[in-house]
Order: sequence, then structure tokens, then C-alpha cells
Amino acid sequence: MNQLYHKELQSLCLAAGFTKRGKAYFRIVGDGVLQVIKIQYERGFQAEELKIGLFSMYGDLLPQWFTSPGCIPRYSVMNCFRQDCLPVTFLPDWNIQIAMLRDRVMNWLNSIDDQKKLITAITKIEPRWNDSLKIGPYLACGENNHAKKVVREILNQHEFAWICNMETQDYTERTITRLEQENHDLVYLLRMIDRDDPAEIDAYLKENYTRNMGYAKFCIK
Repeated sequence: MNQLYHKELQSLCLAAGFTKRGKAYFRIVGDGVLQVIKIQYERGFQAEELKIGLFSMYGDLLPQWFTSPGCIPRYSVMNCFRQDCLPVTFLPDWNIQIAMLRDRVMNWLNSIDDQKKLITAITKIEPRWNDSLKIGPYLACGENNHAKKVVREILNQHEFAWICNMETQDYTERTITRLEQENHDLVYLLRMIDRDDPAEIDAYLKENYTRNMGYAKFCIK
């Protein structure tokens, strides 16, 4: 990507209220929707790709996701309006990616300003259930049964991974420790959702929101 496109990307993002941090751009809109735009090198293509990240500030986010090297924008600008939800199989020229951001994607991002619109956008691009980023917005929308399904699907995925590892013994001790901690946290979360106590769920969401706003203070305007 040449400097001309870098300058155009920066101009587009700053004009839309994003804050530049390293190679990434961050902004928080509406009731707590974190949006990220980043140029990301894709080894499979041996080229750079313009990607979008959508997160709920009510979710359990990691501090490194608020940094340029650690953020994880998942969605190609070329995939935001595809109906088949399949991965991009080739990268178009930069002028096409920038034009897609300018002419379509930025307006689409501007429209995602609450948790309901956020979860709708995420599920359209990524329909699978075992996606932890969906837990926060589902709970914030009061869609507890959907949040519960997400947690259960992730636990099922972990169980399948454990069964496979019993045969292959591929996991390192560090990986096993991480998965055990993740499972512990997910089971705790599942029990909280099952109790269906609005005050408890509200406290969980507020704790996440407050912590994440601390991580994001650099882009709060």
C-alpha cells in the first residue's frame, strides 16, 4: 500500500471520528459499540488487507485488543455486504478497497450505533454460534437465550477439541491451562445466565463496560 492510500485512509477515518493508534483506527459510537479499522498483512495472500472490527463494550474484551499490534479486526471491507458469508478468496487492488470503505462501508459503520444493530451486523457476516464476541451484545439486548446458546456452543467446541487432543496429544501445557481457565469462566457465565437474575447480569455488563472504557480512554471524545 503506497503512501497515497495511507493518507486517504487516514483522512477518511479521522473525518469519521476515529482515533489513530499505530496502524489502526478506533472509535466508540452509540451505546457502546467499538469499531476498529486496520491495515492487516495476510500471509495467505502475501498482501495487505483493509479490515473492520466490531465489538461490544459490554463484552469481555482483552486490553491488547485496544492496541495496534493486538487488535483483531476480523472482517474484510470486501466481505461486509456479501450474502454468502464466505471468506474473501482474493484481494483487489488498494484503490478498490479504499473505495469500498469510502462509498459503502463507512456509512454502514455509521449506522451501527447500538447493541441490537451490532449483533445483527456481526451475525450477518459471521453466522456461527461459537463466537464469544456475541455474548456481550446479546446480554445487553436482553436476548439471554441467544447468549446462552453461544456459551454452550463454545463449550461444545472445547469438548470436541479435548477429545481430539486425547488422540493427537498436540496441546502444550500452556494451551491446556488456558482452555481450562476459559472453560471455568464459561461455566460460571452459563450458570449466571441460567439464574436469570437481571441485577446480576446488569452488574456483569456494567463491570465489563467500565473496564473496557478504561482501556479505550485514548479514543473517547
